[in-house]
Amino acid sequence: MRDKNDFKTQLVVNNCLDTVIIDTGAQVSVCGTVQAKKWNMQGKMIPSKVRIKPYTSTPIPVHGQARCAVTFGQTSVPVMWRIISGSCEPILAGKMALQLGIIDFNANPDTFHPILMIDSEDKDNLQEILARYPQNFNGIGKLHHHKVKLHVDKEVKPVYVPPRSFPYHLKERAQKAIEDMIQQDVIEEHHRDEPAPWVANAVLATKDDGSLRVTMDARNVNKD
Repeated sequence: MRDKNDFKTQLVVNNCLDTVIIDTGAQVSVCGTVQAKKWNMQGKMIPSKVRIKPYTSTPIPVHGQARCAVTFGQTSVPVMWRIISGSCEPILAGKMALQLGIIDFNANPDTFHPILMIDSEDKDNLQEILARYPQNFNGIGKLHHHKVKLHVDKEVKPVYVPPRSFPYHLKERAQKAIEDMIQQDVIEEHHRDEPAPWVANAVLATKDDGSLRVTMDARNVNKD
C-alpha cells in the first residue's frame, strides 16, 4: 500500500511555497484557515455555505472560499480553495493537478497488451510469436487471396434507399473515415456511373476518442 506522502508535492500557492496532497478523487481543493492565513488569502476570502462531504465522514462546513494562482514548474492556473476552520493538510483536486501537469491521464492508450491477460506459463510463448511474426499483428486483419461470395436469393427484389446527407459538422470527418477505410481495403469505392441496385445509408457513431465509426443502416435490407 502506498504511503500518503507518495502523493504530496510542492507548489507555489499565491506566491508562497508549500506542500499539498494530490487527490485525484477530490472534486474541490481544500485548505484550512491556518493555511489560508499563511498564503495571505484572508483578503480574497468570501463567505460560503457549501458543505464538503468526505469519503467516509459527515459533511464539513466551509468557512469561506478564495481563488488564487497556483504554480507548478512553469505552469500556473487559478484554483478555487474551499477553506475550512482550523488546520488541515491542503488538498489539490485532481482536475487542477491535471491542468498543472502534475498528473497525466490517458483514457485511450495507443497500445493494449493482451499478453497481460494470459496465464503466466503461456506469456513467454506468446511473446516469442509476437516477436517472430510482427507483420501479422499490425493494422487491420483480413483474409488474403480468397474472394468471398455472397449468396443472394435471385427472387428477392433489390432494396434501394435514397441517400441521406451527413450532418454538416460531421461531413469532413466522415469523408476522412471513408477514405481511410478505402485505403485500408476495408471497403471499395463504387463509381457513380455504374449501377448500384442495392443501396443502404451509412450511419455515423462518434467514438470516445472523437473519431467516427462508419456503419450501415441495414434495416430495410433485412426486411422480409
